Amino acid sequence: MGIEHTTETSSWLWTGGHYGDDSPMPRFTPQDIGARSFPANVAKPPVIKMMNLAEITLKDTQVSARGAKSCQARGSDGQRITFVLGSNQEPVTSPFGATSFTEGEGGRKTLEFSLSPEQEKEWQAFDEWAIGYLVKHSFRLFKALKTEEQIRENYRSPVQKKGDYRATLRCKVNCEGPHPVRCWDVGRERAELPEDLRDTELVAKVNLSHLWMMSKEYGFVLLCTDLQIRSSAAECPFDEGGAFGGA
Repeated sequence: MGIEHTTETSSWLWTGGHYGDDSPMPRFTPQDIGARSFPANVAKPPVIKMMNLAEITLKDTQVSARGAKSCQARGSDGQRITFVLGSNQEPVTSPFGATSFTEGEGGRKTLEFSLSPEQEKEWQAFDEWAIGYLVKHSFRLFKALKTEEQIRENYRSPVQKKGDYRATLRCKVNCEGPHPVRCWDVGRERAELPEDLRDTELVAKVNLSHLWMMSKEYGFVLLCTDLQIRSSAAECPFDEGGAFGGA
């Protein structure tokens, strides 16, 4: 069993990946996010403000039937690694919504979340950890000894940064299929996935899934498994039902 970590001050949370595929969405409270209800006589687990990078491990490289190479990411206890992006006080938004760049993706789409400056720094630390880990384990993962310079050249960060715009964290989301993303309202009840996620305040539960390898490039896949739909900036343009205004 993994240890459940919570945070009240940080805008996102890294845990030991103890949530299973069929587990309910973490309960959201006005004080924090990622906390589940505990009996009054049981002490809450320790509060952490940074993800514990030292507990992340990559399994040996696997090759699919189609020849795709990947390495599953797990915690030190062997469980999946998940984190919560956003909070009740500081939800996240997606500037582009769920998008598909190729026709072959099917129901899996890309969902980018805007990052605050603090979150951007935290993911820069993740990238530095990833580069160091890949250098250290290069022979096991790539069957070749690689230098830090070689790893930096071919590593692709999940964070995108263009000009003066805010950095975004690129995630994958299953909009249909056997394991679609689960959506929740602010009352912790199941909800439908909105057709357009742009300009919508969100809290996301994300799984650090695996390291992908394609040609000489490699990077991490982040899979969004749950979304709490908090609010939308979109407003109906009509004053009353059936009224378009004007003539």
